[in-house]
Amino acid sequence: VVEDYTVVLNNGLEIEFYPSGDWKEVKARNGAVPAKIVPAKISKYVHKNYPNVLIKEIQKERREYEVSLSNGLDLDFNLNGKFLKIDD
Repeated sequence: VVEDYTVVLNNGLEIEFYPSGDWKEVKARNGAVPAKIVPAKISKYVHKNYPNVLIKEIQKERREYEVSLSNGLDLDFNLNGKFLKIDD
């Protein structure tokens, strides 16, 4: 049984998909995760609270998003984009 599919693009972007076709995880090896992928509320929160920091990875899980920043912090948001906590 296939649990997910992974695609690596020429620009170093790695996208993991659920079998349903929805994205599960997006990692930027070079630069940042494309802004179009990141929910607007999460993007706004990160840019307001962490200026000059890039979103390097975002994971969509059942109940939340996990976002990894270029400064080493991991942030958790609910599915509506509300900040929950800094993840250790």
